[in-house]
Amino acid sequence: MAEEGQDCIFCQIANGQVPAKKVYEDASFMAVLDINPANPGHVLILPKAHASVYPQLSEGDSSGVGILCKKISLAMIQGLGVQGTTIFVANGGVAGQRAPHLIVHVIPRMQDDKLFQPHPVTPVDGMPDAPDEGKDDKDDKDDDEGEKKDTPPDKQAAPPKDVDLDAITAVLDG
Repeated sequence: MAEEGQDCIFCQIANGQVPAKKVYEDASFMAVLDINPANPGHVLILPKAHASVYPQLSEGDSSGVGILCKKISLAMIQGLGVQGTTIFVANGGVAGQRAPHLIVHVIPRMQDDKLFQPHPVTPVDGMPDAPDEGKDDKDDKDDDEGEKKDTPPDKQAAPPKDVDLDAITAVLDG
């Protein structure tokens, strides 16, 4: 596997030999912004040790990537004000993997962002509620009279086009 990694562009990115917009780095992983993001703030988690597919990760790296996914997802929700994240791995060509290096994608999500939503959205405990679309102000006042909204209006807007890396890294370092 080491020889494969020497020529792998993602190994070179993960090991700092090729420049990228770094979001996070530790001894085992580097997380960078995707140059072709599905949504603004789309992060790629790259293991520094070459692995083509998930089953090739060491047990320690397998656990570590899960913990890192959780941290980055939380950082996006808190730092960017998004309503959720999609975390996925395309594991093998038949699953849509296009690079010869394992990549874990963490994609910021907002209600109605039109990014692969094949099923109706169901609220999940612990996540910000989606803004009510199509309700007039009178309905909002009647429904919420005396109640505090879970998600402030300024957190319901789409994530910014230029992602503030400091907003994510501040939460990760926090």
